[in-house]
Amino acid sequence: MDIKERIKKIKEKMKEKGISHYLVPTGDYHQSEYPGEYFKVRQWLSGFTGSNGDLLLSKEETALWTDGRYFIQAKKELSGSGISLYKMQMPGVPTLTQYLEDKAKKQGGILDLGFDGKVVSSHFVHHLADSFQKQGWKLNLHWKEDLSIGVWEDRPSLPKGHITVLPDSITGSSYKEKVQFVRDKMKEKGCNAHFLGKLDDIMWLLNIRGTDVDCNPVALSYIYLTMEECHLFLDKEKLTKEGEQYLEQEKIHCHSYEEIYSFSIGKKEDNKI
Repeated sequence: MDIKERIKKIKEKMKEKGISHYLVPTGDYHQSEYPGEYFKVRQWLSGFTGSNGDLLLSKEETALWTDGRYFIQAKKELSGSGISLYKMQMPGVPTLTQYLEDKAKKQGGILDLGFDGKVVSSHFVHHLADSFQKQGWKLNLHWKEDLSIGVWEDRPSLPKGHITVLPDSITGSSYKEKVQFVRDKMKEKGCNAHFLGKLDDIMWLLNIRGTDVDCNPVALSYIYLTMEECHLFLDKEKLTKEGEQYLEQEKIHCHSYEEIYSFSIGKKEDNKI
């Protein structure tokens, strides 16, 4: 299946779901600039292999925004695909937000935007929603839509490489010292819970390293930290015997990676995170 056929199939699914514009950013569930193979939907759908770019599909056009590092590369890789290249920060080139605002204006102040909410930043969505609200426009968000499912048939699986526990002699500080430092900061801010989704922050805090992303020693994970407990959300297949013993020794509660969603919903509303 070539690029044009992939785009055609995604647009067919957009039509079925009443989505006028569909956004495919670069990144994973943790807003990483260099995502693992499973998350390279934008690359699979456009053929563009640069580390930064946003792909937007609509009935009229398929467009890619990228920065100056990749103008020449993008022009070559998009050749023949029918995808328009929008060169970020160049004179006369609209930003992604400005582009969507213009489309909404032409559609009578209404836009149906679809995306996979796990990989699109809340900052972008709130910024766009605020802009629409100020102008009295209606923004319908279809935020649970990973339209590549069922189309990307040979999509790689999520990585399952083992984690490595680092000794204190390498890290400089033990997990206990680091977690106490973070809890002291939480106390200063008047918080009783702290959520970590940035992978390098999690690796630093726990003194572990992973192999989920090429050239980036991280493991897909989340942490929910309180003054008394530390909850780690990680594919348990990544734990060696040493890893299991380490988490048990440090009294770190390990949950499955996907459990973060149900766990978060179940937290008390009075928690200051």
